[in-house]
Amino acid sequence: MIKIHLHTDKPSDTHPLPARAAQPMPVHDWAVQPDVFFLELTNHCNMHCTFCPSDYLKKERGNADDELAIRFIEQVRDLGLNKPIQFNVLGEPLLNKKIYKYIDLCERYGIEVYLISNFAILDAERARAIFQHDNVALVLSLQTPTEDSYRRMRGYDKLSFEQYFDRILPALREKFANGSESRIEVHVTSTSNMRADSTIQSDFELNMWDPFAIEDKDAFVRGLLDRSMPSALSYAPNSPNNLRPRTRAAATNMPSRSAATTSPPAATPCPKAPRT
Repeated sequence: MIKIHLHTDKPSDTHPLPARAAQPMPVHDWAVQPDVFFLELTNHCNMHCTFCPSDYLKKERGNADDELAIRFIEQVRDLGLNKPIQFNVLGEPLLNKKIYKYIDLCERYGIEVYLISNFAILDAERARAIFQHDNVALVLSLQTPTEDSYRRMRGYDKLSFEQYFDRILPALREKFANGSESRIEVHVTSTSNMRADSTIQSDFELNMWDPFAIEDKDAFVRGLLDRSMPSALSYAPNSPNNLRPRTRAAATNMPSRSAATTSPPAATPCPKAPRT
C-alpha cells in the first residue's frame, strides 16, 4: 500500500544516490526538440482542487520506481540537450520523500529542476533541503489567494488559510539564508481559474489581476520581507535601499529592494518555469 506522507512527516535523510558515468546518446536533427522533460515522482496529491483533474484519475496511485527515475535522469543527461526536468504533472512532488535525492543527482549532472508545488507541507525543514541546491526553480502554486477561494476550491482542511499562506514565508527565508541560486516564484492564479470563478478577483483587495502600480509592487514586496524575516530586516523609509539589516550575518544573503523578488545579485537565474 502506498503511504501518503502527511505534513507532519520529515524529509528523507538517507544517503545520496551514486552518480554514474555518462553514456552520451546521439541526438538526431529533430524537427521539434523538447523544452522540458517531465518525470512525475508521484501521482498522489494531498489537495482536491476543483480546477485540477487529479481526483478523476483512474490509474493506480503510487510513486515512481526508484531505478526507473534514476535511469530517466541519466538519459536526460546523456542526451546533452541541456533541458530541465519537471518533477510533477498532476501529483504533489513533495509527497515523494526521495525527491531531495533526485534534486541532488540532477545538480551533479548539471540538470535544472522545476518543482510546482501546492506547498501545503512545505515547512522550513523541507525548504532548507531544497535550497541547499542551486538548480531548482520552485513554483509555489498559490492559485487561491483569498480565504473564501481557498476554502471553496482547494479541498484541504488540515491547514487554515492563514496557516497555508504562512507556508510561503519559511521558504523565502530559507532561500536567502542558504544563499541559494535557485529561484522561487509564487503563482497567484491562472487565467483559467479566474474565468471559472470571478469572485477570486472581486474579493481580493489588491485586485492582483490588474497591472500593479509601481508603489503597490514595492509595498507588497516590502510587506512579504517584513513578514517573512522579522529578525533580519525591517523597513526603513530613509535608508538608500529601504532595507535595514539588524545583524551583519543576516544582511549577507538578503536582496536589495530592486532584487527582492529574484535571486541575490551574484546568482545566475534558472530558466523560467512553465506556468500552470
